[in-house]
Amino acid sequence: MTSLDVLTNNVFDHPRSNSNSTFWSTLERAYDLQIPTYVKNILRITGYGNPISFQRITPDTLEQIEIFVRTSVSFPLPADSREEDYFGHFFVNKRNLFTFTPGDRDLVLGLVDRVKEYTMVFQKLLNY
Repeated sequence: MTSLDVLTNNVFDHPRSNSNSTFWSTLERAYDLQIPTYVKNILRITGYGNPISFQRITPDTLEQIEIFVRTSVSFPLPADSREEDYFGHFFVNKRNLFTFTPGDRDLVLGLVDRVKEYTMVFQKLLNY
């Protein structure tokens, strides 16, 4: 089954939703990969947890996100979460040094290309 088949099937398998979790689970299922929790959380917090804004991410955008995380006023974490789920295991308690790992940067930029390729499928799936 190709990634397009998985995406197309997801249009019918899942109720329409604007949910960030549906967006991420669709990407993970379509490309048979696990997106690190901290990547999903940081992108969600900064407004990139949907196909419309996600497809506009560039290397410069990732740098802006990193600066935001390092310098923004603290945002409260949900009570049941771990700092590692938001800053990765390298930057727990070192938020002022936060950066995406090189592999995670490449993962995000590669997924941006895929989302651009299948924009219409994601828009139908997530009701955008």
